[in-house]
Amino acid sequence: SLIKASALGPISGTRYKQVVQALNGLYTQLPQPVQVTILETFMKNLADLTMNRALFTLKGAADPATISVKVNNVAVAKSTTNGWSYNTTTRSITFHGTAIPAANAKIDVSYKTGCP
Repeated sequence: SLIKASALGPISGTRYKQVVQALNGLYTQLPQPVQVTILETFMKNLADLTMNRALFTLKGAADPATISVKVNNVAVAKSTTNGWSYNTTTRSITFHGTAIPAANAKIDVSYKTGCP
């Protein structure tokens, strides 16, 4: 393990420092409140980035029974675990789990407009 924990909190990750120095990077220890702020900002940015790849709004209302989704010409199953779901209120397709497309993936959604 690179960082060990004790009853008093984390102990400095000396291996991290060695790797940073070997790569000619900059190493500094941050006070605890700053660490939390940086981690919170990172997690928010990561969530925003992921959602930008996971949520797609359709141009019109779709008949849910007719929706077909492909990523890079491969069909994706309708599934809230590792597939896609459709929100009739927001007219959006949301990808879930392993079905979240990679950056620059080709996404094709076909459907008939209107609801039955």
